[in-house]
Amino acid sequence: MYEEYVGPLLGVRNAGDAMTLGTWWWDLNLLARPDKKTGLTARMAFDMLVKEHISEIYLEADPAQMAPWGSAPVRDEATLEQMAAFIGRCTATDMRVAALLGRGGKEALAWFADGSGYPEITAYIEGVAAYNAHVPAEQRFYGVHLDLEPDMSDDYLKYRSQMRRFLLHARELCDRHSLRLELDVNAWYDDSQVAIDENGREVMMGDVVTTACHAITVMAYRANAADQLDIADYLIEAARRNNCAINIGCETSSPESLGEEAFITYANFPPKIRAAEQRILRDALEEKDLPAGFGLAVHWVNSWYAMNMQTAG
Repeated sequence: MYEEYVGPLLGVRNAGDAMTLGTWWWDLNLLARPDKKTGLTARMAFDMLVKEHISEIYLEADPAQMAPWGSAPVRDEATLEQMAAFIGRCTATDMRVAALLGRGGKEALAWFADGSGYPEITAYIEGVAAYNAHVPAEQRFYGVHLDLEPDMSDDYLKYRSQMRRFLLHARELCDRHSLRLELDVNAWYDDSQVAIDENGREVMMGDVVTTACHAITVMAYRANAADQLDIADYLIEAARRNNCAINIGCETSSPESLGEEAFITYANFPPKIRAAEQRILRDALEEKDLPAGFGLAVHWVNSWYAMNMQTAG
């Protein structure tokens, strides 16, 4: 049953603003059934996003791995038809949608391996492109949004260099298929994080990600604007240097779910403080006059909605 969203709002973006406001939508099957723990439905979440004037959604989806068009629906699993209809509704309310892919740990490292031709990311991007070719413009993904958090503990320099080549390959594919390439980036980048290019020279990873990608989102997970700016500053300047769009992300997961990292979430604070801090962050980024644009991002739809419902009173 449809339920209008009446909870608190950040209020950091108005319709038509140049800045972006993005969010991660990690549960594609929410399009087919409510969240099993909270009862949240896609329509409830969608209404919140419309009222926040969200401009882009990162929707976890792998079209090539979904049942073919016209297949009989499987209980609680989203179909290509449902996904296309959802993207169309987003487009009608000025929200664009990117295909979100998340990988971490040693699995992500395997994707970076040299000599394989990068079959996993190639198949993924080509699957998104094939989906786009099947639907009208208003139901298409605007790009590919990667959340890759590899475990590089074995050999940082080797894996950073492989990641650089991987990203250049992904960018070439995205350009070929008229897709935007976006990447979530940890906030710990500094001048010590380097890769080796084809000429044997060191290149800073901050420059790698802001030249290979059209946009990055910094996972600046701290619970106030000053700390978010502080840990994102290095990548903000890299984005400026390389004319790359940049979003600064915040966390909304419950403190209980984060354990020792409970201090990073805005769920520790009441709505007025959350909204005030994000507005401070927005204004500070606007003053930096970044050439390719800036935005904020909220991680993630389900936890954001749950946080707001717990503090709505």
